Amino acid sequence: MSYIASLTPGQAIVKLSTGEQKIVQFYERESIHISHTPTTQAALNRYGNLSFDPNMSFGADIEEEEEGSPAAVKVDEKVSGVERVRRLLKCDPTMRVRDLSRKARVLESTASRARAKFFEDQP
Repeated sequence: MSYIASLTPGQAIVKLSTGEQKIVQFYERESIHISHTPTTQAALNRYGNLSFDPNMSFGADIEEEEEGSPAAVKVDEKVSGVERVRRLLKCDPTMRVRDLSRKARVLESTASRARAKFFEDQP
């Protein structure tokens, strides 16, 4: 423990998968950190009005074929892309735009607008 305490600020001991231990030096960040962490209030604003279903998929990319699952929503070319996005969101309202675009076979811009409209229309 005295050895660990003798390390200078920014130094750490890293244990590799081989069991070997090395001392590494961390340095002060030089780049600007431009992203932000969402707040709890933002999550409540977005998801607070949704009912909770413990069996629901929460954004996992696991393809399911059960009836009612997002993967089971068939791509019906007679139905508009916006309607296909809406049906997917009814099954899993946490789906990301990229996944909606891929599964509904629409442009990401269409999926994004349809997703925003879906949540605007929710009570």
